[in-house]
Amino acid sequence: MLPQNQPNQGNPVENAVNQGINDVLLSVPWFVAYFIVMANVDPAVCQGPAYQFGQFAKWAYLGTTIFLVFYIPMKRNMAKRRAAQIQPGGLEAFACLLNIGYFTFLLAMYVWSCVALANRDQCHDNSLVALLWVAVLVTPILTCCGCCMLCLLCCAALSIAAQQQPQTGEPGEGVYVQANQSDPNAMAIANLQQQLQQQALQNQATLDQEAQYQKPQMY
Repeated sequence: MLPQNQPNQGNPVENAVNQGINDVLLSVPWFVAYFIVMANVDPAVCQGPAYQFGQFAKWAYLGTTIFLVFYIPMKRNMAKRRAAQIQPGGLEAFACLLNIGYFTFLLAMYVWSCVALANRDQCHDNSLVALLWVAVLVTPILTCCGCCMLCLLCCAALSIAAQQQPQTGEPGEGVYVQANQSDPNAMAIANLQQQLQQQALQNQATLDQEAQYQKPQMY
């Protein structure tokens, strides 16, 4: 059982494993789709960059899926090291190189798929051309969706920060913090602050009146 003053160190490891599994699940449909489509493509009616890309893509995405499967234990070990606050070492450096190579490969495959789609007139197989359209359009669509989600999260964070930011009242009333109406403790603190400020103003007014009454006695 973990102490109560320490966070659950299993969560980062579990998140890393789940992320690795999601990467594998996202890669599996691609090589399966290319294997199925290319098995029915007739080289006599489909030639050029589209056919060459299809033949390469089925094996390339299969290799990518295998790589992602073997990469899960590495991500798990790195998550354990981060949870234990171990300084990054050779494992992290090697993983960084693998990530650079992996994303470079994905970028090269996307560029090649665009070139193959641009030369689709040399391929008269509708299934392969349709798969190329999907490969070319899915990436920008997912990127746009990710950017929209990021913008929404940023707007929500800014809105929450603006609601929690201190605000200034009218002149002479002091400074108060806007209470969150959904939090009873915050409202109680805000009410207490307002009462203290009002009491302080009343005491100051009383002192001013007493000072005015005492001034004639000094002559």
